[in-house]
Amino acid sequence: MSERIVAVIEDDTVLRMQASELFELAGLAVQAFAPGEEAIEFVRDNLDQVACIFTDLKLEGTTDGLEVVRYVLEALPSVPWC
Repeated sequence: MSERIVAVIEDDTVLRMQASELFELAGLAVQAFAPGEEAIEFVRDNLDQVACIFTDLKLEGTTDGLEVVRYVLEALPSVPWC
């Protein structure tokens, strides 16, 4: 089995970097995203690797955090949210 990943979804660069660093300091693998579209694509393509999702609910762009939440709840209901 491959390494489990925490998906960090935050459009603010500084907050995204800080959140990613905190998870990495805890020994977790992190994949960070700014636009929600990229996060949904990653989750869809890596369902078996996503361990946890940490997301901002108000994202810039066409897909906000609530859309990410809706997609993941349908596709991967057992994934914990941070």
